[in-house]
Amino acid sequence: MDFFSKKTLGRLIGEFRKKIDLDDNDVSTLKTALDERNYIVHDFFNEMGEALATPEGRCKVLDRAVEARSKMKLGFEILDASAKLLLKLSGVSFEEIQNEVKKKIEI
Repeated sequence: MDFFSKKTLGRLIGEFRKKIDLDDNDVSTLKTALDERNYIVHDFFNEMGEALATPEGRCKVLDRAVEARSKMKLGFEILDASAKLLLKLSGVSFEEIQNEVKKKIEI
């Protein structure tokens, strides 16, 4: 099963909403980010592949990729902020986790 499936994201959003205040705009932004991710992974090259043959088409492909990236970035920002807030509510800081990871991967 795809890790980023809508069912999985839907459950994640539901869990976030139980613990923190995710407004409808945040939820909408997360769903848009998922839709854009799915488009890039599943449909982008099928729909845009032929456009790569011309300079004008490549510009169109690049514009569409930049648009998708921008929408996904907004979703990632919401997820980052939400995850950090959940950590804080749990009594764990992001820095503590970073330090633990650094300790584990040091050679």
